[in-house]
Amino acid sequence: MASSRVRLSDVCFPDMNAAPQWKSIRPSSPSVSNTSPPPLSSWHEGMDGRGNKSLTVTDLMRRTWSESYSSGTFTVRVVEARIVDEKLPDAYCVIQLGVLREKTSVERSLTPSWNYDFSVEVKGVSESKEDILIEIKNHNRVGKNHLIAVCHLPLSSLCEDERVHDDWYPIVKVGKGDKIKDKGSIHIVTNFLSTVRKNKLFAIANKHFDFLFSLMFDRNFIVVMTLCHLCKEADLSISLVRLFNFKKLALNLIAFLIHKEMMDFKAKERPDFNTLFRGNCAATRMAREYFYLTSKWGYLKKYIRPLVEDITLHISYGNSFEVDEARLKKGENLAANIARLQTTVRHFLEQILNSMDALPVNTRKFFAKLRKDLWELCGVQSLIPISNIFFLRYLCPAVMLPNTLGLAPKTLDPDVARALTLLAKIIQNTVGNCQFHEPAMAPFNCIVDAYSGRFQEFLLNLCTPKEGGQADDQRAPYTQEDLEKLVSVVVLKVHQHLDPLCEILCKDPAFSSFKNLHESPLFHLGNLFADVNT
Repeated sequence: MASSRVRLSDVCFPDMNAAPQWKSIRPSSPSVSNTSPPPLSSWHEGMDGRGNKSLTVTDLMRRTWSESYSSGTFTVRVVEARIVDEKLPDAYCVIQLGVLREKTSVERSLTPSWNYDFSVEVKGVSESKEDILIEIKNHNRVGKNHLIAVCHLPLSSLCEDERVHDDWYPIVKVGKGDKIKDKGSIHIVTNFLSTVRKNKLFAIANKHFDFLFSLMFDRNFIVVMTLCHLCKEADLSISLVRLFNFKKLALNLIAFLIHKEMMDFKAKERPDFNTLFRGNCAATRMAREYFYLTSKWGYLKKYIRPLVEDITLHISYGNSFEVDEARLKKGENLAANIARLQTTVRHFLEQILNSMDALPVNTRKFFAKLRKDLWELCGVQSLIPISNIFFLRYLCPAVMLPNTLGLAPKTLDPDVARALTLLAKIIQNTVGNCQFHEPAMAPFNCIVDAYSGRFQEFLLNLCTPKEGGQADDQRAPYTQEDLEKLVSVVVLKVHQHLDPLCEILCKDPAFSSFKNLHESPLFHLGNLFADVNT
């Protein structure tokens, strides 16, 4: 297997500086830089659309020592399930805790693998009588989804000892006469991090800020890269992108992750490069967050907000976009709905195809380098991996969930959300030149035929940057407190993954070369967390 070890000079962008050695970057004034990114706004609500912050880093990270030990963050990962005594289902999970309700993706399997994560702030867990209710359901395209099995997990017992619970739990179905039927098992990982412990971790980020900050940028970013592959939570990607963008090294980090992903993919027995970057890997997560950071209020706001407003206006006048006959409401005209959605899709596609000059120049440089690396490292000339990142991992999620980026009201109208989902689906098939086989979507194959070739030209232009062009979104400056709070998020994730992180790093030449253990950064890193459990 080919080595995926690289040097910074192999992958960094020409106008980027090399990673710094350990040294203090504490500012002498409250504002660090006039060109650095803004304080981290609400990760879920974004800004108010006029560039004003609706939630600052301080609002997001504030924790007080006065909170009890039984308050904090409860994290759940629904990993996989083994379903028995059931026909092949389109299985998905609904997880409910209090008023919180989350849903996984749909997997057609008796052994579905979801790997779905979510976190919730809880209080008084030691006295809580709440259960986590997990329902496994079968998704039916037509008709009501039916229940396969359920699992109840008591919140208090999972939080009492502040450790990771990684177990298989039985799933059952209650039949007639309250008869309980075994339906298999489900793999759940839970973790509770109390407020007090989080405060200790924040204290570490504050006290050892210079060491931690420098370690992230030292030794070809190997610590951060390893952590990114161990931890899939969005808050880590968001924090790291902002920290690295502050040092003007965000594109360098993404280049490292992209390089490693390509080398790992190339090492497979029969790699299908058309699927490269389709998944939610570390490289695509970081790239997406970087694009959102640098183009949300310029590019995305310019093209997606009017789209949402147009669809919302249509629906407010009773004009539907539903094209599935089984979902039509009383009085709706299917032919009119199809025509309306076709018109909306064509208008949006025309705007995107003519949007090249609105894209930040650094984004276009990124894709130019990506295409060059695909050819030089993997011998791939296809534009599909480029399309996978730009459309599948960046544009289409923004179209489907503009409310998560602050580009639409926090709660989307269900009919608006449905219309945006259909539009994103048409974009995906058009870019991939993939015909629809579902009868409800067949009327949109004419759009696939008409636009797929033009999108190939768009992708070629995307990979051919010109001199000058649109700058990245301008952001308010960071304060030292902002940086410390962002680093505290990284500290939290390091602590959660400390053992596997150190195990992997100890085998890396960048750290195994230390003859004296006490000189190794890993020794200092481990010592930082020595008193967290006391």
